[in-house]
Amino acid sequence: MLKHSLIILFFFITKFGIAQNHVKWNANYNQDTKEVLLTGKIEEGWHLYSTSTPKNSGPIPVEVLLNKNKNYKQIGSVKELSTAKLIFDVNFGSDVVIIENEYIAAVKIKVKRDCNVTGEVYYMICNDQMCLPPINIPFTIDVK
Repeated sequence: MLKHSLIILFFFITKFGIAQNHVKWNANYNQDTKEVLLTGKIEEGWHLYSTSTPKNSGPIPVEVLLNKNKNYKQIGSVKELSTAKLIFDVNFGSDVVIIENEYIAAVKIKVKRDCNVTGEVYYMICNDQMCLPPINIPFTIDVK
C-alpha cells in the first residue's frame, strides 16, 4: 500500500512541477514589418533571463528558434524588445539581466509563399526562491 501511495505521489509531484509554467505565450505575424512576434505574459513574482545575460553567469537565457522551411527564411537574429534590468542574483552569485511582466521578441522573415511558420521558445523561469527546469514551448503561426 505504501509503495502505491509513493508512486501516486511521485506522479502528482511530477505533473504539478511540469504544469508550473508561469508564462502564457502568444505568437503572431506582423504583415507590415514582416516579423514573427513572440509575447510571453509573465506571472507576477516570476522573471525570465534576457539574452544579454552574461555567459557563464548561471541562468539559461530565453532562446527563440524558428524551424527551417523552404517557404520562409529568417533574416538576421532575434531582437528582444522587452524592458530588461541588470541585477545581482544571489541564487547564481552573479550579475544577470532579467525580464519581468512581459517578454517580447521579434524575428524578421522573408516569406516565399503562404505557409505555417513553426518554432519554439526555450527558457527557464525563476522567482526569488527557486528556478524551474528549462522548457521548450512550440508555436505555429499561419502566414499568408
